[in-house]
Amino acid sequence: MSPYFLPIGALILWLFYGVIESSIKDKKINFSVLKNKFTYLQGIILVILIGGLTYYEEPCIKLIFDSIVTFLLFALALVDIKEKVVSNKVIIMLAVVSVASVFVINKDNLINVGIAFLVISIVVFLLSKFTNEALGYGDAILLSILSLYYGLDGILMVLFLASLFVAIIGVFYLIKSFKNRKKEMPFVPFILVACILVNVLQ
Repeated sequence: MSPYFLPIGALILWLFYGVIESSIKDKKINFSVLKNKFTYLQGIILVILIGGLTYYEEPCIKLIFDSIVTFLLFALALVDIKEKVVSNKVIIMLAVVSVASVFVINKDNLINVGIAFLVISIVVFLLSKFTNEALGYGDAILLSILSLYYGLDGILMVLFLASLFVAIIGVFYLIKSFKNRKKEMPFVPFILVACILVNVLQ
């Protein structure tokens, strides 16, 4: 199967995900999300993101994993933007994919992955605790899970890029609205962008 089917598959999965999510909330089958133009706009953005991966990466199993991780991070980012929380359901799905990747695409790099998970978990949870959750526990869990997928070098690059983007946007907000210095910014969208860049560069 051509990897260029992945972006279209991502759009179909995104619409299916929307139906399932709204049906769970309403406790009955709900297709109203398919009438929402914003849902399709989100899907188009997802198609562009995954389409970029197919352009830069050779067709292989890693491309499929990258696309799944991007899909799940995209879902997490939207929830983080809307509700300022990290969805536990999506985190669990991402954890399953990341653990699977250890045995499929990272099986020759187990020591690096193990060190990455241990180091990143300790650092981000201590950072979250001693900064009064400036880095939320949900974000800390997400970064720990992603360390299983990216390994030490990859997750450090994700952390660096995400922090850099937050700093740049933070300065912009500070200049634009100096009185609102305590404005909270969702971190997951920056992690999403950083992960895509690392996927492309690796």
